[in-house]
Amino acid sequence: MAKWDDLRKMRGTRTSPTFHVALDTGGGHSLLQWNETVPMSSTTRLETNVSYDGGYTWEGWKVATNGSPLPDFSPFTNSKHTVFQYRYVADSTVITSLPVLHDFQITVKPTYLFVNYGDVPCKPEIWIEKIGNGDLSIINKSNNNQEFKFVDILDKELLYIDCEREHIETDINMKYRYDNFNNEYLELVTGNNLLEFVGHFKVMFRYQFKTIQG
Repeated sequence: MAKWDDLRKMRGTRTSPTFHVALDTGGGHSLLQWNETVPMSSTTRLETNVSYDGGYTWEGWKVATNGSPLPDFSPFTNSKHTVFQYRYVADSTVITSLPVLHDFQITVKPTYLFVNYGDVPCKPEIWIEKIGNGDLSIINKSNNNQEFKFVDILDKELLYIDCEREHIETDINMKYRYDNFNNEYLELVTGNNLLEFVGHFKVMFRYQFKTIQG
């Protein structure tokens, strides 16, 4: 049964458009942040809804927490078709003193779930194209946070790394990049490998699973 206080309340709802998440990798560490003004006479909540298939089916609205990850999205989501919406729900008993959502932001640190179906770890070949000058890293969260890192790489520079042979090439003539590398050649353990990408770059892997013949 509704209470008199409930009947006196005014409610407003604002729903966002649909946004894509982690188009390149399919998963990631996310952080939701927003700023709002909430008068003493008001209450608010922010809800999110996630779809893994581009908006055909949805997981349902969940209450989000400021400074926390996006509900129903994680590094293990592994879908490049993930989209989400948010909606802001505000209740007030005073029409002249209403809540205001000033801004909303989602930050995603991309991750990729690589599964090594072999019996032993493998070391891939890696092709990288740098976007902008600077550093880049690939961190294997499933291998004791092993960090494969280059520093001071140039915009549009192309790198080739054979992790098995510990060989590095660049498309810049008369240039070697061993001194720019931390000597941690990427190793993919058996089973799940959660890879985290830091910096702006394109990457491609070639690998071969190794099995033990009984």
